[in-house]
Amino acid sequence: MLKTETRRQGSVTVLTVTGDVHSADNDAFSRAVEQLKDEAGPGTRVAVDLSGLEYLNSRALGDLVALYMHLRGQGGEAVLAGARPGVLKVLRFTGLGELLESFPDLAAATGALSARAGAKPQ
Repeated sequence: MLKTETRRQGSVTVLTVTGDVHSADNDAFSRAVEQLKDEAGPGTRVAVDLSGLEYLNSRALGDLVALYMHLRGQGGEAVLAGARPGVLKVLRFTGLGELLESFPDLAAATGALSARAGAKPQ
């Protein structure tokens, strides 16, 4: 069963995804991503915590790319955190590992995003 949670951690928005994204869960994942996109303002930085995710399908990959592109278009960014080996393999196989920056854990991802936000002129 898929669970998503969105929260603020300092200057970073964190989307935590737990479980699997199979066809039955596509709508729930897509809604979570759409809500993030709707709420994102200029310069929004999002860390997608995948440490509890076992599997994601092609639609979920498309949702992640859509989130990345939306945020980037507003001067923000999205990164991945804590992806397990199976998920990393899918990201690399599809070429999305080159597009979506990945960090070993959430602390590293939020630290990097916070540092980048602090380095940007307001």
